[in-house]
Amino acid sequence: MKGLLYLILCLVSFYANGALYNINKSYQGDPFFKNVNMQKLEEDCSRSVEYWNDSDVHDEEERRCPLNSIKFDYRNVFNLIEQDPIVYKDDNFQLEISLSSDNIILSLIHNHQVKDKIKLYGYMNDGSSACGGWVAYQRYYISSNGDIYTLWLTETEEGISPTLWKHYKIDSKNKKFILKEMLINRYYDQFKIVYPDKFSAISNNKFSENSNKQFDDSCLNECEEGYYCSCYFDLYSHYQRLLENRIIAFNEKNKTKNKSITLLKNRINSKCLSFSPPDYDDTFDSYLINVMSCFIDEYKDEIKKLKI
Repeated sequence: MKGLLYLILCLVSFYANGALYNINKSYQGDPFFKNVNMQKLEEDCSRSVEYWNDSDVHDEEERRCPLNSIKFDYRNVFNLIEQDPIVYKDDNFQLEISLSSDNIILSLIHNHQVKDKIKLYGYMNDGSSACGGWVAYQRYYISSNGDIYTLWLTETEEGISPTLWKHYKIDSKNKKFILKEMLINRYYDQFKIVYPDKFSAISNNKFSENSNKQFDDSCLNECEEGYYCSCYFDLYSHYQRLLENRIIAFNEKNKTKNKSITLLKNRINSKCLSFSPPDYDDTFDSYLINVMSCFIDEYKDEIKKLKI
């Protein structure tokens, strides 16, 4: 009897906190995009020079890239939209898919009004058909538990590079899509954001900053205006390390007035992650410049406040 009661309580808790949605399979997308290791995917989908000259190498590298094994046919979505645009529907709200230029939009509709919308699928290119050009496109997956995942990819002669991954959650109560997580892969730097206040950044640039190098903000003068460059990451890491060391020294000297590195970082993270997230157009650089500049300024201000 106790076992049955426990099972009932577990089921009630599950359905209360993780509602299931009967998503139209024709629009669901591929579950591959739920969890993406950006670095590994970029490595697996890279192309050597021989890719273009040797058919055996070409075939081998195509097989290595998991994007070429995806089963879901995203092209077919365009053919289905006019027939039946409903992705999900209940008495509370419905999800409807629509076209806007080369984009596929997912709208959350309540009482015949669009309450929120996100871009699921998109395509763009550099307008060139010559060698050395690029194309970019977004893929997605809508899970039955209300999670939505999107991945923006950029393809060049050198391979396919994941650029922006987002994880949304359907908020059926407030009728909106909530952005929960985001991964950004820009040049050699990777950023992970978990809203509202978790942020981490790593660099695979072997020429990036090291603990023995001296820094000042003048390196920003070397960045092309309007474009993110490694200097932002270097300064972010440099001032973060200085702040952590300053707090440790402060706490050692002021035993009764200890400062929490974690709480301070969470406050700064929350402030600097308040910028509108980038989309899959040309907003990556401006977003990263705003966010990293915010962190640098906040770290510098906190360092000045700490008197040892």
